[in-house]
Amino acid sequence: MLSTGVDCSIVWLYNMDKKKTRLKSVLRQLVQCNRKAESEVDEILRQHHSDYAAFVLDRERDRFMNFDPLRSRLDLLMHETMSGKPAYSELWNIVRMLLVAVGVSAHINIIKAPGKVWKTK
Repeated sequence: MLSTGVDCSIVWLYNMDKKKTRLKSVLRQLVQCNRKAESEVDEILRQHHSDYAAFVLDRERDRFMNFDPLRSRLDLLMHETMSGKPAYSELWNIVRMLLVAVGVSAHINIIKAPGKVWKTK
């Protein structure tokens, strides 16, 4: 429960619609760039919206609800909950690609701003 008395799972499920919309947008761009086949999109969305969401709410809810990006690494959390699980294999490939892209982007920002202090783990 949040301090306001709202059940966290309701908030998380509400945000799932936003996440699914964002994922669809990313997948659409990957299809346009010939990085993913159109035929793979439905399976990736299914893995995300039904299988992975149910798994997270059932078994990993506390880890996600208490995730602190200043103290923990998102890539490790996602790896621990997705990698090596056949049910999420296509979804993990997309998430891993996005994590690498964010990491490359962060590296480019460090190069652009060499005097800026960045916290790394």
